[in-house]
Amino acid sequence: LFFGGLGWIAWTEFGQTAPIDVWQPEAFVFPSVMTNGLFAASLFFIVFVWNAILECRDDWKSVIPGALGLIILTNIHTYDTLLIALVSVPLLFAMILTKQFSKIWLFRASIIAAGALPSLFWFLHVRSSDPVFAMRAATVTNSPPISQIWSAIGLLFVVAMVGFLLKKEKSIALTFISVWAVVAPWIVYYPGLFQRKLSMAMGLPIGLLAGLAFAVLLMRLESRVIRVACSVLIIVIFSMTSVRWVVREAKMAYSNLSNTAVNSIYADSDVTKIIDYLAKHKTDSDVLIAMPGIPIQNGESQFILGVPDLNPVMTGWAGIKTYVGHWSETPDYNQKRVEVKFALYQPNSTKQMASELFSKSNATYVIIPSTTNRETLMTRGPEILWQGAIPVVETAEWTLYKKP
Repeated sequence: LFFGGLGWIAWTEFGQTAPIDVWQPEAFVFPSVMTNGLFAASLFFIVFVWNAILECRDDWKSVIPGALGLIILTNIHTYDTLLIALVSVPLLFAMILTKQFSKIWLFRASIIAAGALPSLFWFLHVRSSDPVFAMRAATVTNSPPISQIWSAIGLLFVVAMVGFLLKKEKSIALTFISVWAVVAPWIVYYPGLFQRKLSMAMGLPIGLLAGLAFAVLLMRLESRVIRVACSVLIIVIFSMTSVRWVVREAKMAYSNLSNTAVNSIYADSDVTKIIDYLAKHKTDSDVLIAMPGIPIQNGESQFILGVPDLNPVMTGWAGIKTYVGHWSETPDYNQKRVEVKFALYQPNSTKQMASELFSKSNATYVIIPSTTNRETLMTRGPEILWQGAIPVVETAEWTLYKKP
């Protein structure tokens, strides 16, 4: 549950240069469950589907539930189905080598696998018809250097292999967990998109197998006191990264800064006033532009929030379209971010630049920093907006303008 690597020794608050247990929650159980409901649900369905595949060796009871579970998993986290497929190939060979394979088992497991097809067909349809979804599906998330993976899992991986060697009896569960543990660090370099996402639940089989090794080794100690002391020490060492995740989350909540360094944790009353207005008055054709988030680095791997990125907040909470909404769900996000910054939020922004952006984006709302905030940021004011732009929400920090 709480296994992490030794990333707590090389800890960083921001960035992705440390061992993966510092910054990649989906690879480990506790950070996955803590980070968001999507990771928690995906983790559940991965285990649920695998359980169904293993159980269907003996009867048909788990086939339909397993297929339904795979339909859901493929729909909410498609690349987790790819993860299952990539582990299934070496598992099949391992089952044949250990004489645990049967044709009826393969047939039942194939029916479970077919459960992915409706969601896959739906995925292909949406990708071909929705350019926003297509852009998201084409997001490149390369895996980090292998050194960052092995510095996180290496020590416990060695222990996991000891666990495999210590347990000599033939067991389908042991074969499966061992295969998954061995291939998990390598399938993240599958030559395709979303490489990094294939690390989902990497720590689960390694942690289970290592836990088995520790259990066997500790039971060989005669003194119960020493066994308990060693158990506590092992738990502390390999749970420290999870502890530091909790501490970091608390610190970010206190400083009101997320790990993106461009988003706040809480929306203040100025922002909620804009959200409330837009939620009541926006239409399906409306488009909003707000200043992209600006992080300010104040030390090595340390940041403070210069300007919060209100774009995804307004889309998420007010339900309005934003021109530069989210890094992986907005087509040409980086280009649009630059366009918006230079056309509206620079001292040398001009009315012509703003007009060209409005024409291209079909924007009907713009959020401009109010007087005190604008002086601090050195940005232009409402004079470059539409002629007769209407200030519909005015706060100490921001003003929401509407196209007349």
